[in-house]
Amino acid sequence: MAKRPNAEDYIDIEIINDAELRKLFTELIPSVQNRIVLSGMRNASKIILQQAKSNFKGRQKNKSLTNYSNFNKSFTTEPMRSTFGLKVGVKNYKYKWIEWGTDDRYYKRGVKRSTWRKRKDNSGGHYTGKIIATNFFFDAVNSRKEQAKKIVSEAIVQSLEKTVAKYNKK
Repeated sequence: MAKRPNAEDYIDIEIINDAELRKLFTELIPSVQNRIVLSGMRNASKIILQQAKSNFKGRQKNKSLTNYSNFNKSFTTEPMRSTFGLKVGVKNYKYKWIEWGTDDRYYKRGVKRSTWRKRKDNSGGHYTGKIIATNFFFDAVNSRKEQAKKIVSEAIVQSLEKTVAKYNKK
């Protein structure tokens, strides 16, 4: 199974070094600041989702009874509730199995009935297989991380320029 992401695997946003833009950004109302940063994050998440979809389509090796059309529609971006940020991922519950894989799976052991007592069946149970990890989403994040950072910073600069132009008109 693949390595699961830790806190250091998340993308950190580096705001541009321009002192005037930072000063202007700190002078804005917090709600406007949040709107600017979230719009940049949404733009960056689109690239990661596109890469994840293409990775997923490329890694479907054999036909399955699973209907992947619902799975392809469940790629989503939504705001986090407890902290400031975005969640990017797949809402379908089957995602974790396809992304991280499963161990070998067996039917549960049954109980053999005898005339006087029940006794456990010591046989191993029927083998039902395992799902091999594809890591399509984890690889998409790693491959598009630098491009996403660049897009976030560019979107922040563009939206700051728009707000400056808006306030200069007044």
